[in-house]
Amino acid sequence: KVFHFDIRIISVIIYEILKAIAIRILVKFQKIFKRRKILLLRLLLVVLKQNEDFH
Repeated sequence: KVFHFDIRIISVIIYEILKAIAIRILVKFQKIFKRRKILLLRLLLVVLKQNEDFH
């Protein structure tokens, strides 16, 4: 029904917002992490791939 459709849209919007926030955080703390950044980016890519498969 329409209700389920709305929840799906909201979940996609929340996912996109979280993705944007995660990217901003990675950019902000780029200098601090340096070495860890590679691991964080790999982790982020894994999470994004899992979410894409889920949708």
